[in-house]
Amino acid sequence: MSNNRYSWLADEDFSLQSVLGGARGVAEAVLPGLVFLGAYLVSGALVYSALASALCSLIFTVIRIAQRQAVVQAISGLFGVTIAVVWALVSGRGVHFFTWGLLTNAASALVLLLSLAFGWPLVAVIFGALTGRPLNWMRHSEMRELARKCVWLTLAWAALFIIRLAVQVPLWLSDHVAWLSAMKIALGIPLFIPVAWLTWWLLKDDFNRATSSPSE
Repeated sequence: MSNNRYSWLADEDFSLQSVLGGARGVAEAVLPGLVFLGAYLVSGALVYSALASALCSLIFTVIRIAQRQAVVQAISGLFGVTIAVVWALVSGRGVHFFTWGLLTNAASALVLLLSLAFGWPLVAVIFGALTGRPLNWMRHSEMRELARKCVWLTLAWAALFIIRLAVQVPLWLSDHVAWLSAMKIALGIPLFIPVAWLTWWLLKDDFNRATSSPSE
């Protein structure tokens, strides 16, 4: 598979190192939120907490650039944190530090569900793109079992985002900044891992077959 970001889908064994990008990938995903939560609990000051989180994300990005490593994950994280910080500081409300994240979760869930409604499950579309299949590969009768797996996996990923929203939106509406921060962390990587494992478990053999003979 040419896309290294998804190479873990064809691995013989499920590896958190590959899925999460190692300890650094975990740190880049979790630490900005932990820093915000810790600073907010200690100081209660939105400005300091938001800026501390942004500084943490900026440091990760600078380190990657200095070491000439892939910066996509770090930059995307910095972009999200920057929007969160600006939104929170302009509004003066701590919960708006999480508004961008809620919107991206809602958009992700919507795209996944719409892909199912229109008969083009997003997991199936991504599978085809990664393995060089034509867009309509799932319409072939011999691919029904694989297409069915992709439908269920698309539902599973949609459920992940819906669960996050179901827990976090009530906290957002009631201005529980500390609890919202904690739940964002708790429903981040810990919820991502089982869905990623399920995706790997159901598709790894199909990925290996498809990439070894993509013209089938």
